[in-house]
Amino acid sequence: MARGLELDERLARIAAGVEACRGIEGELWRAGSAELEQVMGAVDSLVVAGEAARAVVTAEAISRGETGSGAAALTPVQWVRRHAPSTRSGGSAQIVAVAKVFSVPGREAVKDAVLSGVLPVRSAAVVVSEADRLLPLLVEEARPTVLEGLVRIAAEE
Repeated sequence: MARGLELDERLARIAAGVEACRGIEGELWRAGSAELEQVMGAVDSLVVAGEAARAVVTAEAISRGETGSGAAALTPVQWVRRHAPSTRSGGSAQIVAVAKVFSVPGREAVKDAVLSGVLPVRSAAVVVSEADRLLPLLVEEARPTVLEGLVRIAAEE
């Protein structure tokens, strides 16, 4: 549905999603059990999509050199913390680890799972960590299958 949207329209829709979430506690009394479950599922999907978007934005910033340029150069983790303040108490390193994998050949299964919403960023970061330790020990032909298996296991947990 949202594939053809331009950046300004995406920003407006993101702002609308933020607005819809803020103050939701004042409306939940109206929800029956089914609606409450529906709201929880929708909010969870929004969070997973937001996490994936943070990883994509971070990957773009890294590829452009935005994170380490200028007089006030930052590491990628510092850049994420500065521009995504909710990560200051944790999570920025996971976002960076996943974002870096987006451009690594042979790791497309991780990127695809994150961008499709199948794998949250925190789970993808675990997959990346395990893959970094495991894949170098395997023959080249087995690596894609093992990576896909790690993604599948993480998605089911």
